Amino acid sequence: MPRGAIEPQLREATAAALEGVGGVTNFATRLFDLKWFDSPLPMTILAEGVAQLLSRKSADALRTLLVANDELGQEEKEAALREPLFSPPSAAVPDAPAPPPLARSVSLAMDDGADDEGNMMACLERCDAQTLCQLKAVSAGWQQRARRALFGRRSDVEVDVEELQHIGRLAAARQMPNLARLRGYGFTVELQAVGQADLEGEVDDNDDDDDDNDDDDDDAPLGGVILRSCIQGEGEPPHALLLAAVACAARGTVRGVPVQKLREDDAIGRLDLDSSGLGVISAELLGLMLPAATSVHTLSLGRNGIGDKGVTALAAILNETKITNLNLGRNHIRAEGATVLAAVLKETKITNLNLRYNRRLTDEAKQAVKDAAGSSVCISI
Repeated sequence: MPRGAIEPQLREATAAALEGVGGVTNFATRLFDLKWFDSPLPMTILAEGVAQLLSRKSADALRTLLVANDELGQEEKEAALREPLFSPPSAAVPDAPAPPPLARSVSLAMDDGADDEGNMMACLERCDAQTLCQLKAVSAGWQQRARRALFGRRSDVEVDVEELQHIGRLAAARQMPNLARLRGYGFTVELQAVGQADLEGEVDDNDDDDDDNDDDDDDAPLGGVILRSCIQGEGEPPHALLLAAVACAARGTVRGVPVQKLREDDAIGRLDLDSSGLGVISAELLGLMLPAATSVHTLSLGRNGIGDKGVTALAAILNETKITNLNLGRNHIRAEGATVLAAVLKETKITNLNLRYNRRLTDEAKQAVKDAAGSSVCISI
């Protein structure tokens, strides 16, 4: 079946053909009818319709929509969502009990037949990577189908950054060895060019002794004209796309962050970035990459200038990391940043936190962090 972008004429045909197809039951009926029929154009139209129906839904919503069996335990579901995007399928699809006989569902259409499922996989070939990732946690059968569909895409991979932002993290980038380009917001990023570009001169010029200068950061766009030369599209690329490009492919160190090491090293342990000229953008890069860098258990960012905005970026992902020791000493953190950090502290694995020499921290903010930590976190403040 054809893959990739659909021509405008086909989109019009899809919209016309699907007019009046009002839900899963109607789709399922047509899937039954076309399962073994040599009908490329109708099947392509139907597959596009199914892909649109499934797009951007959570695993739980997909399970309900597809009338699939809730047979995976919670740990199995979480493991399925964490696994590398291109995990190979098992040798055999696990047997799964069929839904109730009267449930004319897409699941029944795909489960109630021969092992190769006829035209059914054409539907998944139209689905985006985020949808397929969520399908892995729907049921054993859907997990295998999603793995097969994703495994077939493992060469020259293109990812939509807006879908990754929907996922919430860029951790998946580390699991795609053949990731070739990013697209989104009307732009396309050639990652081979990013990997060859010299971005190591990208350092935030922060005065770590100046506590009057909050959220220090270079006003220039991340990567400057060098990174922009790797991106196709009109206008200025959004900051989220620049961050994604650097996190996915930049070599060496960018803005004081060892991006290549974070992508490739599975045994980091302690990440010491004291006095590295880190600013807000540096903290945002760490926020994208640390959830996938599961070997990092100690993160030391002392004597930098990430400020309240940088702390906020880190606080948003700390509960997804394995970090137990966090040093944020002398980082121009004030009450706002401390309050955000205090709100998430109990959800993290942190047992040691250093906030010393943030001279603008009020006594109230210090006490709020201590109260949030309770007796489970050793705090230096």
